[in-house]
Amino acid sequence: MLEMIDLKKIFGPLNLVEKRPGVYKVLVTFFHEDGDMYDIFVEECPDNAEKILVSDYGLTIMKLSCSSDIDAEDKLQAAESIVNQNHCHFDHGTISIVVDPQQCEYGIMQLIQSVYEVSAAAYDEK
Repeated sequence: MLEMIDLKKIFGPLNLVEKRPGVYKVLVTFFHEDGDMYDIFVEECPDNAEKILVSDYGLTIMKLSCSSDIDAEDKLQAAESIVNQNHCHFDHGTISIVVDPQQCEYGIMQLIQSVYEVSAAAYDEK
């Protein structure tokens, strides 16, 4: 299981907050249009203990659904397309990527890019 010591080796200067045992929120300096920080979480991949899951836990789509009509099927398909283009996965509104521990920074940046592009597309359609 991931521990704070191991994560500090992987992430270096990034700030992490343990939200529950084994699940850490990465404090990033990327913000939604309303000023809220992006929600990025890391944990041991449930399917493979040697990999790390980087995820937004579905909070991006939830946030966008409060301020735009993101629930429309065509908008969700567009969001899924954006996420897939960024080499991430889109599953029931959750954006995620599974990476090797040495690729954590890459995984976080890919997830941030996906969140940014999905958010930008939602706000552009207003």
